[in-house]
Amino acid sequence: AIQAPEPPRSYPDIVSIVEHASVPEPVKQRSLNTFRLLAEAEAAVHGLAVEQVHLHEVGMTDALVDVVGSSAAIEHFQPSLIYCSAVATGTGSVHTDDGELPLPAPAVAELLRGAPLHGVGKSELVTPTGAAILRAACNVFGELPSMTVEHIGYGAGSRDSDRPNVLRVLIGEESTDQLDAATLIETNIDDSTPEALAFVLERLLEAGALDAWAAPIVMKKGRPAVTL
Repeated sequence: AIQAPEPPRSYPDIVSIVEHASVPEPVKQRSLNTFRLLAEAEAAVHGLAVEQVHLHEVGMTDALVDVVGSSAAIEHFQPSLIYCSAVATGTGSVHTDDGELPLPAPAVAELLRGAPLHGVGKSELVTPTGAAILRAACNVFGELPSMTVEHIGYGAGSRDSDRPNVLRVLIGEESTDQLDAATLIETNIDDSTPEALAFVLERLLEAGALDAWAAPIVMKKGRPAVTL
């Protein structure tokens, strides 16, 4: 039998489906947040109000399963932080209900604004649904953190491509044998008293600075000064 195509669903349709789903409330709220981000991205690229957005491919049943399933997995593991590596988006174009779109698709680019992207591969490697899941879930985009890996999971897609069509998840504990990254803030001061500088150092340490200090320097025109 040939399965009839699914009708396009609007964002309110998706919200109604998720709200009436038999899933725990935290999973439901995470799923709704993910779809909200997705609808906002689609609205931005189409110049529509969020409530007017029709999600087409990302409103299909498999997208609902992806979002709710990933939300359930995150709520099950309860990670304190979620990191995501740089996202491979693919190059070229993809055919959608909106026509031929460049990669990364406009909604993907909108969702992953501020995240590190690289356009390797010759096909679509991240969909709007996947981008929305990453944006909703990830606390940090960048390099693998210092961690002790305890569990590794792989999820393989059905499509073969020029790159491994695989998602990998590493679960572990943050390593404590390395120093945390710190930020050094400094400024040169050429007109202050020792009493004022000492007071500032005390207040900085009270405010939570790991360390605070002042060092004598010579500034322009030979003026004695201090680096704080």
